[in-house]
Amino acid sequence: IPADESDIADGEAHAMIRTLLGSGAEDRKIRHDDLELLRLTRRGLALGAPMSHIMRSIRATALSAQHIVDLQREFVDEVLLGPALEETGSPIEALDTTAEVRREFRSLGMALVALLLERFANDAVFGNIVNMTELSLLRGGLDPLGGDQAIVFVDVSHYTRLSEELGDDVAAEQALLLTDVALERAKVHDGRLVRSLGDAALVHFSEPSSAVLFAIDLVIGAGERGLWQLHAGVNSGPMIRRDGDYYGTAVNIASRVADEAGPGQVVVTRRVVDAWAGDAVRFDPLGHFPVKNVSEPVEMFVATAEAPDAITGGPANGGLIGG
Repeated sequence: IPADESDIADGEAHAMIRTLLGSGAEDRKIRHDDLELLRLTRRGLALGAPMSHIMRSIRATALSAQHIVDLQREFVDEVLLGPALEETGSPIEALDTTAEVRREFRSLGMALVALLLERFANDAVFGNIVNMTELSLLRGGLDPLGGDQAIVFVDVSHYTRLSEELGDDVAAEQALLLTDVALERAKVHDGRLVRSLGDAALVHFSEPSSAVLFAIDLVIGAGERGLWQLHAGVNSGPMIRRDGDYYGTAVNIASRVADEAGPGQVVVTRRVVDAWAGDAVRFDPLGHFPVKNVSEPVEMFVATAEAPDAITGGPANGGLIGG
């Protein structure tokens, strides 16, 4: 499309194209999809979003999309093109004989991405509604929705760097192993694995003591179970369950707490410490940290097992399973 024939062809538009799309200043033609991206950008500006936020979102989305495409391309290479090339001995013939199936896999891949985006977007919208409702109730002096429960976020430390160094296949194996181990240890500690996606797992407990024991068990036992180094955050408070997932400020705080945990660390909130009874775990002050939509900084502690073997050993070995 000649830029000077489009409805947005002006100096500002060309500057945006060069910045966002990498087009040369001397190029007077742009692709149809580039033009559509530019129109989406202008619509975002018209709705009041700052250019810096739009550019950051486009770059992050583009990187994620490229990664998804790379993974799907690897899938097609391994499942279709590689075997076809071995069988025919001809790259052209391999492309020819797999053309129809490759098109179907492409459609499946696009449908998968659209399905997951829709699901995650709906979850995010519902989460925002719950968060804003809780904030409104708190400002009105009312109690938050839901009853007190506990949540644990477990993350693989340095997952991105390790994935780049060791490859996506190894990273995928780690993600599957994390799911299996988290599921097994959650059952031992009377918890429920809510979801596990890539480098993280979210686990729910009815009370915080079991959540602490599970988090320590998982983190300090990671190496022996073949996992990369982990870190975890634990919080308790009111939360709402919907379609098997959990929402609310308490869940958001747990995620923020996990962000403050270093490799091999379990970090918990003051609410979790106050609910603890016993001497099997030591809680060392870490500091106060701001959390989005929370008026006061959240006090956090590093939880350390006084007798690690007792926690990871299980009931048969005199462990502290279940608190």
